[in-house]
Order: sequence, then structure tokens, then C-alpha cells
Amino acid sequence: MTYKQSHKVENIRQDADTGKNKDDSEVGANIHKEAGAVPCEKCKKSRKSKQSYIAVIIVLAGIAGGSFFIDIVQLFVQKGFSARAVHESQVIEFNGDTWVRYDDPKVQVEVFDADDCAECMTDEVLAHLRAVMPTIEARRIDMNTEEGKQYAQAHNISYIPSFLFSHEVLSTDFYQQGALLFSDNENQKYMFDIARAGVNVGRYLTVPQVNRGFVFGNQEAKNSIVIFNPISSDYKNMNTIADKIISDFENDVVVSIYVMPQDDQPRTTILTRAINCAHAQNMYFEFSEEYAKNSKSYTENTNYIEEIKKYAKNIKMDEAQLDVCLVDKNTQKNIDQMRRESVRFGVSTSSPTVFINGQIEKEKISYELLQDRIKASRE
Repeated sequence: MTYKQSHKVENIRQDADTGKNKDDSEVGANIHKEAGAVPCEKCKKSRKSKQSYIAVIIVLAGIAGGSFFIDIVQLFVQKGFSARAVHESQVIEFNGDTWVRYDDPKVQVEVFDADDCAECMTDEVLAHLRAVMPTIEARRIDMNTEEGKQYAQAHNISYIPSFLFSHEVLSTDFYQQGALLFSDNENQKYMFDIARAGVNVGRYLTVPQVNRGFVFGNQEAKNSIVIFNPISSDYKNMNTIADKIISDFENDVVVSIYVMPQDDQPRTTILTRAINCAHAQNMYFEFSEEYAKNSKSYTENTNYIEEIKKYAKNIKMDEAQLDVCLVDKNTQKNIDQMRRESVRFGVSTSSPTVFINGQIEKEKISYELLQDRIKASRE
């Protein structure tokens, strides 16, 4: 390239009479003319061939040299990064900015919030996420716009703030360490579980459906109660409340119960399978009560299946049907669906959460509270 610029300068001549520039072909022609000779066409062709060879050599040198050729170009134009510079450097400074290299891919995160929701501030959450996942690029979805509402509905967003990650998050170091914080959103995107991360729901956009989970009561009733009841210390108490509500208000309420295992506790995962199997035999409350009476022995005995079969025998479940159900893929599929619903509504897997007629209750859940809400709806 440098040679081409130098060659061009040397081949420019100036006419002494006119002051105008002439190239070599004009100068050569005049020389031959003045000498009474015919211009040397062979010389002209030779000169052009040499120029072509030089151009080819430069191009091939650039290809062979790889990014070195690009480095030289960018040295002169002072624009962009070469592949070699990016590959070999961890930190690059350019135009007053500092660029840091990461092995993680760029990850898109869609942030659902609203300006009028004081509890939906996302800046702090994003700051923490960027600290562990520096390659994320955030895009805000405003729930105060029609476009935002439609987009949220299309992606099963039920509350704000919500954080929906692109599938590239699966290739990040953070995901490898914290996969439990993400749930498949069924559209090649992954929902960040804010409940597990300790972030509170600011506002609900929709409420859980009562035709999922374990459904009891009158499905045509005006009152609806959705109970997310994880296997925890409150599991027995919540079932007692639900059983009494269903018994006392059977025609006035529909109750849907979601049962979720505890994170990283295989014993609760197996127990959740057994509870699903008990419900399949219309013995949900009977089995849950039997487990509650023997929860200590269940925790101490490492043979969980043995304990489960003992409970099933005590309440006269069909044991052959239980054996098939425990290994049935549909049983796990049902558990996964309940787990996704809990993530979708940002509820905890360590304590019960109740939605009664669309209103959420997390603390001081009692029979009296649910009873008063049902009676109030009659007035």
C-alpha cells in the first residue's frame, strides 16, 4: 500500500509551459515524439503488468499475514479493532472508552416494569445482575403501554418487575452456578426467579388460574382460592385450612392447590411425586395427613420409597397403581408445570402463598381470614 502511494507520486510530471501535471504515458509519448520515434507499446504493457503483480502481492500478503494486514490499515485510519488485537488483549482502550474481554456471550434481558410502580424499581437488581453477568444488555418493556401489555401477555409475564433472558444465558458461567434461578419460559427464553433471589413482586398483571393444580370444590363458584403449598414446615397447617374451607364452603368456592418440592432436597421431590399419585387416586388430603403424622421418620429414613409405601398402605391406596405412577413421566411433567406456575407468579418455595379472589396473602394465613373473604363476597 505504501509502495503504491510512492509509485503514484513519482509518475507525476509537470508541464513546463502550462504548469499542468502529466502522467508517465504523456511524458513518454512526448519524448518519443521529439526523438522522432514511435511510442513503445511493449514498455507500457510491461509497466502495467508490474503494477498488477505488485497489487496481487500486497493482497496475498494481507491474506497470509491475517490480522497483521488489518492492524496496519487500522493504524492509519485509526478506526476499529483488529481480530488479533481483540483475541490477544483482555482490556482495550479506544476513544476514551475501555473495552474488557469476556468469554461469556452477549445476553439480552427484557426488563418488564412501569414508571408508576414504586415497588418495581429495577436499577438495583440490574446492577447486581451485571456484577455476576457483565455481558447482559437490557431492554425495558413499559407496562403502561399497549405494546408492553401485549408483549407481556404473549410471554406469560404475570408480575412486575420481571426479567426475561435470551437463550444465550445458558452459556454463561453464572447460569452454570445458579441454574435454579432460571425457569424455561417455553419460548427459548428464560425467566429469572425473583422469589429465589429475594426480590419482591411489585404488582401483579394477572392471577393464577384455578383449573390447574389439584382442584377441589365447585368450579363454577364465584370465589376462588389458589394455594401454593411447598413441602415445608407449614405444609400440614395449610392443608388443614384448605380441607376445612372446602368442607364448609363446598358449593361457594373452588380451591386449587399447587405442591412444590424444596430446592436441592431429593426427599421432597420424591414426596411430591407420591402426593401427585395420591391425588390421582382422590386421596390427596388423606396421604398428606399421613405424611404429616410421620414427617420426622420420613426425614430420618433414607429409604424414602419405603416410607411412602407405608403411608399408602395405611390409607389403603392402590399400591400397584402407586408403583406405576411414581415412575410415570407424566407425574414429573405435572410437578414441573406446578413449579413453572410458582415461578410465573413469583411465589416462594419455602412458605405458602394464597390468592383469594385475586388478592395475594403471604402472611398470617388462617381459616378465619379465608372464611371472612368468602362471606364478604356474598354481601
